[in-house]
Amino acid sequence: MAGPVVFSLVEMIDCDTALRKIGAEAISLADAGQRIADWLCVHVHDVDGRQSLAEVLVEVIPPAAAAEQVTLIGRSRWRRATRADGQDRDDPDRDPHDAAPAHCAAVVLDGALPDGARFVLTMRGVEAMPAEVAEMFAPIRFSVTSALLAFVPVGGSTTVEQIADAHLTALSDLLDARTAAAKLQSHRLSAALVAANRHAGELAASRAELAASEALKSAIIESALDGVIGMDASGTITGFNLAAETIFGIGRDDAVGRLLADVIVPEHLRENHRHALERYIATGYGSIVGRRVVVSALHRSGRIFPAELSVTRVPGSDPPVFSGHVRDITERLRHEDELLASRARIAHIARTLQTSLLPPTLPTIARLELAALYRPVTDGLDVGGDFYDAFEIGTGRWAFTLGDVCGKGADAAVITALARYTMRAAVVSDPEPSSVLRRLNDAVHRQHPEQFCTAVCAVVQPDDGRLVLSLGGHPHPLLLRTDGSVERLGTPGLLLGPFADWHGTTTGLTMDPGDLLVLYTDGLTEARRGKEEFSEARLLRTLGGLGGQAASSVVTLLESEVVAFAAEPTDDIAILAIRMTG
Repeated sequence: MAGPVVFSLVEMIDCDTALRKIGAEAISLADAGQRIADWLCVHVHDVDGRQSLAEVLVEVIPPAAAAEQVTLIGRSRWRRATRADGQDRDDPDRDPHDAAPAHCAAVVLDGALPDGARFVLTMRGVEAMPAEVAEMFAPIRFSVTSALLAFVPVGGSTTVEQIADAHLTALSDLLDARTAAAKLQSHRLSAALVAANRHAGELAASRAELAASEALKSAIIESALDGVIGMDASGTITGFNLAAETIFGIGRDDAVGRLLADVIVPEHLRENHRHALERYIATGYGSIVGRRVVVSALHRSGRIFPAELSVTRVPGSDPPVFSGHVRDITERLRHEDELLASRARIAHIARTLQTSLLPPTLPTIARLELAALYRPVTDGLDVGGDFYDAFEIGTGRWAFTLGDVCGKGADAAVITALARYTMRAAVVSDPEPSSVLRRLNDAVHRQHPEQFCTAVCAVVQPDDGRLVLSLGGHPHPLLLRTDGSVERLGTPGLLLGPFADWHGTTTGLTMDPGDLLVLYTDGLTEARRGKEEFSEARLLRTLGGLGGQAASSVVTLLESEVVAFAAEPTDDIAILAIRMTG
């Protein structure tokens, strides 16, 4: 019988019947009280079957008796109760929930007997009981009264009429209690109906929301540009959107329900597909699940084409369900091949043009040793703006030029060619370096006023080591002496091109045997590692340790130093080294 949590009208009637039967079968007042206590302790359970009452006391108080004169006629505890299967509650394997707590909520029912005595029924619960639940036990007062009345002696002050009145009073109490219980059950039922209606409304709203979500998902899948294919753990196609129909040339109705391997996987790859699926089902490992890969796919016509594929396991699916996104990349690969071919043609043109702007080889000059480096920063698809040149300008004299044009590409190539050949022509008519740079400034300003460049022009007489040079906004050339000392040469001057009237200065000195002149562009000193530059100071320190070395060794070491510092310099680098050998 259910107890404190749920105590229905049917259970009240069952309880009343059982207790009155106990009264009819008992042989004494004490026997009736004990049987009542035992029955309640055993039969009152929670909805999950656990015993609800820890202790039941049935006590009788004689008329006008003191408290200490209370007679205990029945007492039952959980230890004396038995399970429904007949096992004793003291069994060591009993449910730990059967243990009686130290403090229990109690229900106390106080009833009157016709001879003026009173009985007290005390029920201690295993867990606390709400007041409204405790009230549900009120009908037990009538049942206990009925069970005990049989042992109230007739005679003296107790008459048959009084016993009958007691029965009627108890019956009235029972009816009142049942009425109250019925009202409570009605309230509970009304509350349950309200909750059920609310739940039904929430469920309907949830279903509507789910339907809208499913509709949106279907719309997204159907409008996707990629093919979307669903597959179950057996390898059977479960979904096939419009894009997939176009990609594979097969309709949804023909694809769904068939093995994916038979529909879109080339025949020579089907066995691999089956083994991979079996391995994933068995181990959870898949070489393509969760990745984007390029595979060969089969068109209905028999054409095999390259496809980009990504496969995802639907979260929470067991056995697994998969969603695959497929894209035909035939056109993309064709365009990539065309682009690579185009890049190769452009790179060839750029290399050819770049070669035409630099001397194919350096001249061999008595008493001079030459070495040069050009390191472009581009990927070979563009023309850099750095240049150098070396040419004879008369008996015993040689001109060396090096410059840096703003920008890259075709526009820079135009200025580079203009600068190189303008200086070649100018130095023949007037070998004074500042005059050569002035002629270059006039040409750039007149023909390309929006452009500019920097340059250095040096004239060397190998016979006596005489050197004169001039700078147009260019970094200082460096002269490395045989003793390891390094000198900064020349006055930087203004940029070439932006100014209509340009004037520079010429610096002259004598190079001794073993001295090395280094001309370079700012790509060398401005190479960066984070926020730090290679810098002119680092270049001076590096050169200081190279005194007496060959020109080619110096150029090679400078390149390795800057690459070790910056890894990938961000500007073109040009170096021209001239060393006196005799």
